[in-house]
Amino acid sequence: MSIDTNIRNWSPKKKLVALLFGLLAIIGLVVTIYLVQRQQELRGRAEKATILTLAPPNQNVAPGDKAKVNVVINPGVNQVNFIRFTINFDPDRFSADDTSFALEPESDFEIIDGPVVSEGEFSVSVSVGSDPTKVIRTTQKIGSIKLLVKDDAAGGASQVTFDESKTQVRSIGGGDTFAENVLSSTVPATITIIAVCRPN
Repeated sequence: MSIDTNIRNWSPKKKLVALLFGLLAIIGLVVTIYLVQRQQELRGRAEKATILTLAPPNQNVAPGDKAKVNVVINPGVNQVNFIRFTINFDPDRFSADDTSFALEPESDFEIIDGPVVSEGEFSVSVSVGSDPTKVIRTTQKIGSIKLLVKDDAAGGASQVTFDESKTQVRSIGGGDTFAENVLSSTVPATITIIAVCRPN
């Protein structure tokens, strides 16, 4: 039995069925191309999920003492391998130097730049290097900063914050591009300077 390949000999019903199959094939091809492009677009866009926190959120210190602020990272779904953070503080109340930051001993991070200290600003860059097994996937402490409270510091509350315009977090997750900042948000800390009674 031979198959009739001459469309002119096809019945109108057969031509209609063939036309419908052709249209469905074209629509399926267009939808497939769209979905593939959409998936590639989503993969190429890093998910900003990392949160940097200063802890504890509140503490009281006296003039002449040191306030210790821990830097904590929650990577969310990111796989963090690099962090550059800048912290702002009131230079009229606190002072810091290049020895004020200490890495958490159990952390896989290493300091690769800094600390750099200027008036009311503290910056440092840390990385886990090129070993993909050391990337940060869970919440952990990066290190701590000790701020010296000046003897003549005014009493009251003062915030220590991340400068988000100068803070960058990189991830090697599947959808994360190398140079994209995956920082989602930051959480500041409040240091309250308590008044100390001194004899005249």
